[in-house]
Amino acid sequence: MAKKDWRLIQTWDLDGFRNMAIDEALMLSHCLHPHTLPVLRFYTWKPAGFSLGYSQDPEREFNLELMQQDNIYFVRRITGGGIIFHDDELTYSLCCFPQELSFKGGVRESYKYLCAFILEGYRRLGLKADFACQHSFQALGRFHSFCFWGREHYDIVIDERKIGGNAQRRKKNFIFQHGSIPFSFNSRILKYLNLEDRDIFSKKITVLDEYLKIEKRELLQVLKLTFAEVFSVRLWQDGLSKEEEHLAQVLYEKKYTTPVWNRNRLSLEGEFRSPSQVLER
Repeated sequence: MAKKDWRLIQTWDLDGFRNMAIDEALMLSHCLHPHTLPVLRFYTWKPAGFSLGYSQDPEREFNLELMQQDNIYFVRRITGGGIIFHDDELTYSLCCFPQELSFKGGVRESYKYLCAFILEGYRRLGLKADFACQHSFQALGRFHSFCFWGREHYDIVIDERKIGGNAQRRKKNFIFQHGSIPFSFNSRILKYLNLEDRDIFSKKITVLDEYLKIEKRELLQVLKLTFAEVFSVRLWQDGLSKEEEHLAQVLYEKKYTTPVWNRNRLSLEGEFRSPSQVLER
């Protein structure tokens, strides 16, 4: 069977507003132009910041006064799930139609299918990683406002502790997913969250630095290889098209840097119609 072609895009050290704008621009571009190639993107965050799940209330989840005092920002995602602090990590995103990965199944099964390349990457690095549903965790599938503390069925765990997190946006016959692969975790960021039992974080989560020392670009090479092999695809190095760059810039200026989106989950109307509304029509 012939291998399918995918675009591979890498962007380094962008802030969260720009990263989320690019993710949505790539999603919209491929969804609206299905003849184009599906996309796998890897990226990093600078400066570090929080991302907030689509349905979460920042007034409820954050100590906003303390965040403002310490100049800590947050950005709302188009995907669901809980809060993630993005700092020393490698992040991926992908957007495709199910047939472009020969996938058939529901939302839960899609996490198992799509996260398989990360799981295989960890195993090739010598880590004993598996899915959370292979363990007898209590409250499996129960939502937690802080992503790393919750355990969904197909979250990846090492030594029964969760590593990273993944979230999706589904539109009709289209899949967008992105996720965090943390190298380290600074527990001091917990002071910005309205959480209980902050002292138990070390029992629930883990990071790559606990097991091996590897550079982000080294991990990227491993994950590129496992993605291509697991899904039988060819990755072609690429950059943003002019249309994608323009759309990302519009989203950055008119959506992701605005309080009306980040605080209230509203898109601006009037002169500007949010590109995300195109998918709703």
